[in-house]
Amino acid sequence: MTHLLFNSSFSSPRTLKVLVIGDGFIDHPTLPGYFRSLGIDVWSAHDSIEGARFINDWHPDAVLCDAELSDLSAASFCKIVRETTGNESLPFIVLGSDDMYADDIREMFVSGADDFIDLSGNAEILVAKLERLVMRRTRESAKVKVVVHAAYA
Repeated sequence: MTHLLFNSSFSSPRTLKVLVIGDGFIDHPTLPGYFRSLGIDVWSAHDSIEGARFINDWHPDAVLCDAELSDLSAASFCKIVRETTGNESLPFIVLGSDDMYADDIREMFVSGADDFIDLSGNAEILVAKLERLVMRRTRESAKVKVVVHAAYA
């Protein structure tokens, strides 16, 4: 399966670009490979400084951010991203564990996170939520839709 974005202003489809910030996803035993098997272009950053650089230079379609970054809280980083011109509607999902406190998760939402996903959960649900957020953002700005194609090797 390949996840592609179609836009009336593009002459051809382009691959869904997802930036992953933090080690939780990168070190996960199956998620990075699963995303790549779907044809999703995954880039990774280890901390908020590197993540901010990727956001500004690479312009991802969505951000997956570890709840526990090495240099900053996910809530603080999300707030910085949201306050940057052009990133107000960038889909931002925080990845964490099911033992996080409700107050911490609430703080992430107050800071602008679109969703919180338990890393031990179903990867297909994470992909579905990513697609929904990217579709919402692109529909609002350029009438873009995410199309899933089956591609079997």
